[in-house]
Amino acid sequence: MLIFYNIEFLQHLIANGKIKSNIEVYCKDIDKTLFVDEANKTFSGDGVNILLGNRGVFGGGHSNISYNNIDYITISTTGNASDFGDLTVTRYGAGAVSNGIKGVFGGGFDDSNNVTTIDYITISITGNAVDFGDLTVARYGLGATSNGVKGVFGGGYGGGYNNTIDYITISTTGNAIDFGDLTVGRYELGATSNGVRAVFSGGHNGSGINTIDYMTIPTPENAADFGDLTVARYGTNIVTDTVKGVTGGGYNGSSYENTLDYITISTTGNASDFGDLTVVRRAAGATSNKDTGVFGGGYGGSFVNTLDYITISTTGNASDFGDLTAEKYLVGATSGD
Repeated sequence: MLIFYNIEFLQHLIANGKIKSNIEVYCKDIDKTLFVDEANKTFSGDGVNILLGNRGVFGGGHSNISYNNIDYITISTTGNASDFGDLTVTRYGAGAVSNGIKGVFGGGFDDSNNVTTIDYITISITGNAVDFGDLTVARYGLGATSNGVKGVFGGGYGGGYNNTIDYITISTTGNAIDFGDLTVGRYELGATSNGVRAVFSGGHNGSGINTIDYMTIPTPENAADFGDLTVARYGTNIVTDTVKGVTGGGYNGSSYENTLDYITISTTGNASDFGDLTVVRRAAGATSNKDTGVFGGGYGGSFVNTLDYITISTTGNASDFGDLTAEKYLVGATSGD
């Protein structure tokens, strides 16, 4: 078994094709054994829980009022969400990332202003969020994802369509740092990662777009073109099993979407049809464990509290999961244990 002292160094090697076979490795800094999937440029095993956990958390949101509450679910078990605690600031349109232990919410709109606020929870322990630091730019409607070490926040609206990508080290509180730029400034975009490569899909920059961008998380850089969604739209969000990324919902400029389309994260190209959500809507929160993706809340002509789920490895329509504690959209969501 190979031993690595730093998981981001391993992720860098995977991203750049330096590991040519499926091998078992041990990462000392996270004390986890990983199985490198060379073909999909990702990893599996115990270390996946730095990316994906079985507790999903949904923070903030807006309907006729704005919310500071955080809901939680057990992703492997259908049912209604329960109250977790509160964000430090009432807001909507925050992005959320996790290292499997901490869940971090960044940015948003507080009913008066875009905010730079970053706050965090310990996902395994219910309770209120605590201050983490600040983003580099105040904005809402961000896409956010992580490689389990760095959390990246891309795009958003803050007086204009923003192309900023900034990042934090999730284990250490502090302010975000500039990472690079998206190919197109936009907001209400989805984001996910396979632990090495991050992807950002859809968004609004005057109208809905079909753009999918990607970049390598361990190395700060500008995003590059990945391909296109099947439908140009905004208010998207993405779930992953670290191989597929499935984008759900949105608004195409004339109607709300129940579209689910997917990509293989390791391979650039256009998205393909996956199936349909149970309810048409935009700006749901979305998160997953290694098997199941859950979409929660949204707006489709009215605010909904719907939770629905898919089995990510198998194309098909979503099924009913349960309900959030309130009807709302622009919810930030992530998972951990």
